Amino acid sequence: MTNEPIANWSNEDNVYIGKHPKWYRLATCFGLSGDLFFEEGVRRLVMEAKTYCNRCPVRVDCLEHAIKNEEVGVWGGTTTTERRRELRRRIRNRGPSQ
Repeated sequence: MTNEPIANWSNEDNVYIGKHPKWYRLATCFGLSGDLFFEEGVRRLVMEAKTYCNRCPVRVDCLEHAIKNEEVGVWGGTTTTERRRELRRRIRNRGPSQ
């Protein structure tokens, strides 16, 4: 897995310019509208986005990327809030000695 950013913000064009890690082309969501994955306030859309994630062969890579890069939206079958919880759980389980 590469740690390159998925996208960079262009102030000039007011849009994200895509840069994708190698695993992204294998993702079930590849080629779909990103709108579905970034409407976390609409439960129906979150659930629909997660249906793609649930059958995705690179879900773990996607999730790890999202945690490491503090992405927003649905990534690896999780919402931003769910990933924050997962990160806190990992930190707790790691303990003070590590």
